[in-house]
Amino acid sequence: MKKRWTSGLLSLLLVLLLFSGCSALEALEQLKDRDGPESSDSSVSEPSSVSSSGGETSSTLEPSPSSGGEEISTPEPAPPSGSERPTFPEDEWEPEPEDAALEMLQEEISRNGGVVGVAFIGYMSNESSEMDLRAGIAQSEIGKRYPFLNYAMLLMSEGDEVYAVVPCCEQGSIRVYPSMMSEQGEYVDDKNTPLFEGLPGEPLLLQCNLSEHYSNVLITADDGFGAVDYRPGISMKDGRLAKEAGVYDFSIYEAALEEDTVQSAMDLLMQTEEIQMAMQQGMSLMYTGDTELIDGRPCLLFTIGTGPEDHFVREGYYAVDGNMLYAFDNIYGVWTALGVG
Repeated sequence: MKKRWTSGLLSLLLVLLLFSGCSALEALEQLKDRDGPESSDSSVSEPSSVSSSGGETSSTLEPSPSSGGEEISTPEPAPPSGSERPTFPEDEWEPEPEDAALEMLQEEISRNGGVVGVAFIGYMSNESSEMDLRAGIAQSEIGKRYPFLNYAMLLMSEGDEVYAVVPCCEQGSIRVYPSMMSEQGEYVDDKNTPLFEGLPGEPLLLQCNLSEHYSNVLITADDGFGAVDYRPGISMKDGRLAKEAGVYDFSIYEAALEEDTVQSAMDLLMQTEEIQMAMQQGMSLMYTGDTELIDGRPCLLFTIGTGPEDHFVREGYYAVDGNMLYAFDNIYGVWTALGVG
């Protein structure tokens, strides 16, 4: 009996759709309410919407909110075929701003007619490590005034003299070649095996010169138009760089000390047994004209060696600060206290 009643209800539903125009789901809900709880277990297929012409459409009708039925969420349309997930541009890397000190120095070198700028930083042991050299350079007056030098390339050749070499412009470049003195007293340069080839505008820190008599390197610098050759070295007359055309000296020299101060320091050293023994062997004690930073204290730097002043061969270093005396240990590359004068 119930099946026949249900069949009759479905027939009535189709008639209502054709003549009243109400939605199929509304009519079905009304009939379910009339049928009561017993009809809730009946399985009813979801009807398709029918157009006024009697043809079926492909879309499924959603129940009206007023009918009490549950809302059916409509899925978002799928992206068209071939579409891709949007990409976002990566953050662009920006280089560090150009060091103003380097730019200003290069302008100063060019303004003074230099193809290259060279500065004498000081004496540092040939046994020093790169860390020790860089620490000494950072504490020097040159390193403080030109901080870009603390990150420059470091070429450690044989010797105890340290220089800074800077091209005059962004296009300028530096090359360093090994050099030696022949038996005839002439320089022999090996330009087939450069020790260093700098990039355009790149500065260089250079350790070189085992002997006071000659330089063991040759610096070639160009500015894109011309080139100069230079052999770094310190004049024994005044402790300054030898003047050379196309080379600008940007060294920071110590103010001249009173002769009494230097003589007092030398007298203290000559009272030590170590210096007295060296002088008995024919050595001489000489003031270099420089200072050495030891334990945070600037000390007058002296050297002991042999030969005349203009061809003096340094064999050891000593430093004096007030009445404190220091000797440089060539084996360990450190300063040791001689005692109090």
